[in-house]
Amino acid sequence: MDWLREYGSAVVFLLALADGLNLPIPSSAVLLAAGGLAAQGELNMVAVLIAAVAGVFLGNLPWYFLGRRVGSRILLVLCKLSLNSSSCIGRMEGMYHRYGPVSLVGARFIPGLAAIAPPLAGASGLSPRKYLLYDFLGAVVFSGTLLLGGTFFGDLFSRVRESPPDFATLLGLMGLAVLAVLLAKVALRIKDLHLSVPRMTAQELKKRLDRGDRILLVDARAESMRNLPPWKLPGAVYEVGDPGEGLVVTYCECPHEASAALLARRLPPGRAYALKGGMSAWEKAGFAREAVIA
Repeated sequence: MDWLREYGSAVVFLLALADGLNLPIPSSAVLLAAGGLAAQGELNMVAVLIAAVAGVFLGNLPWYFLGRRVGSRILLVLCKLSLNSSSCIGRMEGMYHRYGPVSLVGARFIPGLAAIAPPLAGASGLSPRKYLLYDFLGAVVFSGTLLLGGTFFGDLFSRVRESPPDFATLLGLMGLAVLAVLLAKVALRIKDLHLSVPRMTAQELKKRLDRGDRILLVDARAESMRNLPPWKLPGAVYEVGDPGEGLVVTYCECPHEASAALLARRLPPGRAYALKGGMSAWEKAGFAREAVIA
């Protein structure tokens, strides 16, 4: 904990900046520890809060301006890098359409959505003035909540600060443990989706379509991702509606067909499939595509 006592605000700023840049660093545990030290008078609460807010706020800025400059393409990059970003994009998009810029405040507290919110706001055309206002408010609420939460551990710091293990280290380990649990849940979720949702290859789907089987094709991409790439399978729709008596094949352009599997899982069992390999598999096979009209 000595490093936090000695370099308090600087350490908090750097870790909060890394958090804002979406680097895999558990800064929340350090903010809790800093709050505990501030409660004991070893750090200045106001200085630490300013450092935390500045770090998160500045870290988010590049993502917002990337979204504003290149549009939804930056969301596709996040989708490719993450296990479940595509489904997170859909959730964040739903929050954004429902609550508007205020959703930038709430998204900071939801794992996965915090990374999507700034570039989605930029890609959606939110003005810099509104974005800066609501993202700053979100950074204040998020950082302040963690620091205030850390003050509840102040008396524990006074009892254990001279005894190993260091309490800040313990909090860090707890943060890593929570992160490990979250990643394990995501992995189990993906495995469960693979086991519970049958896949259909691009070749099998093409064969069935050519022989006239009744198949409803459903594009499961989030609305902001439907032009990435700017095409869809011929005849595909974006809403299931009444699937009729035939089969339903969902598809997306995301790791492990996550969004397609999530949608297929909500449909009648035995009739719903996810396209194995998604749009990349269909394109690689050289089958016909239909342009998306913006």
